[in-house]
Amino acid sequence: MLLARVAAVTHLSRMTDPFRPVDDDARATMDRLLAEMRHGVLSYLDPKRATPSASRIALLCLPGHGLVTLVSELSLHTPALQSGAKCALLVGEPAAKGDALTAPRATLHAQPEPVDKSTIRDAWLTHLPKSALYFDFTDFIAFDFGLDDAFLNGGFGKAFLFTANDLRPYAS
Repeated sequence: MLLARVAAVTHLSRMTDPFRPVDDDARATMDRLLAEMRHGVLSYLDPKRATPSASRIALLCLPGHGLVTLVSELSLHTPALQSGAKCALLVGEPAAKGDALTAPRATLHAQPEPVDKSTIRDAWLTHLPKSALYFDFTDFIAFDFGLDDAFLNGGFGKAFLFTANDLRPYAS
């Protein structure tokens, strides 16, 4: 048992920074992930129970608006967004076959801000036309996400840390 602990400590002392510099390939992967996404996982701290939680939400990256979502005020995650507390968004879809951990994905650290949903209506419905069914319901409100930074896992051995400056093309 002691030998296993020594081996683990020795291994950790040899580790180097796993992140590559953000390059054109990383930017292209992030571009594709954000352009193709229609939903993501919102990670937040539930303000009523002080418990971490996650929820799948509709999520789009709209030109001129940045990352936006439309949520119901009846949803459990909405009070967290309304509080303005920082959150995380996980985006990226695994391939239909193979190991899901080899698929590109990004964790975006963000600050939610309310936005007038009428300003995103046309662009939103172009990408998600079936949401016309509920878009105008009074309990549905919109938020944009100011991006602080992001972690892109582009697949095995392809890890990148994006700064707020790297993420500027996706801002509102």
